[in-house]
Amino acid sequence: MLTDDFKTTREFWDHAVRTTPSNHAVTYLDQRLNYQEADAICNNLAAELQDIAGNLRPIVAVCLPNSIDYFFIYWALVKVGGIIVPVNPWLKADSLDTIFQTVKPNILVVQNANDAEALQAVKNHGEIKVYSVEPISDAIPPFKPLLESDKLPSHVDLAPEDPSIIMHTSGTTAAPKGAVMRHNDLIFNVMTTITAQGFRPGDIHLLVNPMFHCTALYSSLPAAAAQSTPVIITAETQPDPLLNLIQKEKITTFLTVPSILQRIVALPNLDQFDISSLRVIGYAGSFMPVKTVRQLQEKFPGCELHNFFGLTETISATHVLDGEASLLRPDSIGKPLPFVYPLVVDDDLRPCPPNQVGELLFARQNVIQGYWGKPGKLEEALVEIDGKMYFRTGDLACVDEEGFAFIKGRKKDMIIVGGENVFAAEVEAAILLLDEVKEAAVKGIPATGIRESLGELIKAYVIPEPNSNITEAAIRRHCHKILPSYKIPHVIQFLDELPRNPAGKVQKNLLD
Repeated sequence: MLTDDFKTTREFWDHAVRTTPSNHAVTYLDQRLNYQEADAICNNLAAELQDIAGNLRPIVAVCLPNSIDYFFIYWALVKVGGIIVPVNPWLKADSLDTIFQTVKPNILVVQNANDAEALQAVKNHGEIKVYSVEPISDAIPPFKPLLESDKLPSHVDLAPEDPSIIMHTSGTTAAPKGAVMRHNDLIFNVMTTITAQGFRPGDIHLLVNPMFHCTALYSSLPAAAAQSTPVIITAETQPDPLLNLIQKEKITTFLTVPSILQRIVALPNLDQFDISSLRVIGYAGSFMPVKTVRQLQEKFPGCELHNFFGLTETISATHVLDGEASLLRPDSIGKPLPFVYPLVVDDDLRPCPPNQVGELLFARQNVIQGYWGKPGKLEEALVEIDGKMYFRTGDLACVDEEGFAFIKGRKKDMIIVGGENVFAAEVEAAILLLDEVKEAAVKGIPATGIRESLGELIKAYVIPEPNSNITEAAIRRHCHKILPSYKIPHVIQFLDELPRNPAGKVQKNLLD
């Protein structure tokens, strides 16, 4: 199927239901549905959401774990041109209050009483109707009956430029910004996803990434429908149940975050699972240690490894590293995907020569139209270069002579030691080459005492491998072999784990 033939993601879904109604569409736990069965439930829900919202195009905020209910809400809203607003369950009530005030959803769906922050925030918005998957109180009606009505939704004309998703930028303290993904943006994303991951009509996709995250809603769900293929949804993140699921469902594609893959390659009983069906492992969301890539190459020799990269503000993945390149340059994010136009510039906005680190920009056409309810906000990050508009990402990167890109960390993560620039990601990568180190994060801290003149010091937070006796001295000796002296960590702290958000990104602001 050519994505050029379709103008909205509703057309993906309708085409799958019309032409392959008996194809497997979704599995979650013991619930397994084909496209025709799933469509009937989505129709019921879409009609109910229209009635509850008093709006033919409902706006629904969703605070749920990965589940089939998320799947139903997503496609029900697509059917009637509504908007889904994924809610990060880690956000605090004040941030959620701001989101509800800006987005003004008609409906909020929560899982249970544990969603206390969302339930607290919604108290300030009496116009928002709340439903819960599990019982909370008589005051909050149950969600499940909405799937069981016998109604049909009112038809709504749908244009390519209509909004489909308001995806908020990651954050856990301040209110994030709501990136608006339109149907035509999602069509482009599906095209790049199928190209980047090599998805095929016979695939069975494991959906383990949080469903409030870009990969799930921008890529996995619409790309599966575009090819009439199934998604196997799970909320599990531990390696044994994930491998059991791959074995049971004969999963072929597995897109996830590096931390989950690190747990999998560390399993001593990995060879007990039949994972021969698996052909693609993709990872994104945070830095993947080179040694983990090497372990994946060794333990999954029949799989293609894909490192892919993109931002909430980019309307698709922007880079992919695959094939032989993943063996030769495991620390790269790869090359740009078709019709994606990146640029790396120095502080004066001049294009950087090969291997020089600068800020990564993307051409305006690869970026969302704006943030919901914040006119002019996106434009603050736009800059004109040679008559063209570019979006400033705040990411530091460089590109080698062959066009492979390397992320060096956030611009705000750059550490200045005695006037010298130190890229945190470079120090992290060096430390992670040690077999005795499981994870590492590096940030700058204020220089004090006799070293105050340096301005900042380099602090490394290190998680050793189990039973490792690695010492600070051993880490410094190792770093001296591959880094200049001014990039050697001044302070090293051993931890049991690094703080991460649900998307797998390390939250350096929570490191002391």
